[in-house]
Amino acid sequence: MGLGTIGGSLALALMRAGWTVRGDAINARDRVAAYRRGIHIAPGTGKARVANLVKGVEVVVICVPPGELARVAADVASVVPASIPIFHTCSLQSAKGLGLSPQLAARVTATHPLAGSAGHGFVAAREDLFTNCLVSVSVPATLAGRRAAVALWKSVGAREITSCPADEHDARMRWVSHLPQLAATALAAALADAGVPSSALGPGGRDTTRLATSPWRLWHALLAMSPSASAYPIRLLEAELESMRRALEAGDLEQLGSTWRRAASWRAGELAGSNVELGPVREIRGGKKRSTAKSAKSAKSTKSAKRKAALRKAAKSGKARPKARTTAKPKAARRRR
Repeated sequence: MGLGTIGGSLALALMRAGWTVRGDAINARDRVAAYRRGIHIAPGTGKARVANLVKGVEVVVICVPPGELARVAADVASVVPASIPIFHTCSLQSAKGLGLSPQLAARVTATHPLAGSAGHGFVAAREDLFTNCLVSVSVPATLAGRRAAVALWKSVGAREITSCPADEHDARMRWVSHLPQLAATALAAALADAGVPSSALGPGGRDTTRLATSPWRLWHALLAMSPSASAYPIRLLEAELESMRRALEAGDLEQLGSTWRRAASWRAGELAGSNVELGPVREIRGGKKRSTAKSAKSAKSTKSAKRKAALRKAAKSGKARPKARTTAKPKAARRRR
């Protein structure tokens, strides 16, 4: 259900993987374009079209804007047998925020692919959109639902499928999705206010303002769900910009360089953020969940790796090796070992 950028890309990717796909969309142009690409379009109108669309299917995926999900999900759930999994792909997963009743939330599993495009509608759909992407599946979900989610998203090229509670997922999205969007929009607006034409931008400028073309209709619905929560990450961004502005005005390039190096290390994956607690995320493999939170064993391995790095550094610099920490054990215990 839904043949925009996400739904259209999913349909094309599933067809490439050998699935038979039926689809539907409110936009007539999307329906026509999808039909020309070989996607079966359901006949009829209203609920009769929904019934024709889902008749005999193995899985249903709803790819509509958040504001339309509750209505579409209710129509689908009313005609789909309980044994058939139903997924949605909204970037927010809280049932309350999406207007889903407890019964409907239990019937429809949230699966959010972290993928997108600067365009919108079926014309922006690509069959490789989900290649190597990360997909988040909301919990709780049935074992059958998790296995179906793994099979679906792995078949279209997803690199990793994780599982976490909806509230935890939504909190994470405000940092990794909402903040980049808002920052790109603010940057583009500042450039526009300064009279800089978009044609004057180089590759870096085009990359950092790409999200500014995202449709306001979609983001209006997302931000309206929890505007104050989406505003909080902006405060941290404002603090960083304020610090950089003050450093420039004072000619303090050392301070600016410190921020620069910290950002570069983070981007290279060398520095994990510590200001916000986002909680553990579990990876789904074949329907099972595996916690990626550090265990005592992994923490011990990390300490060992750090010590080895210190030894290598000391060896290169010619300094004395750091002293090893030892713990005395009773002789009897040593003999037993």
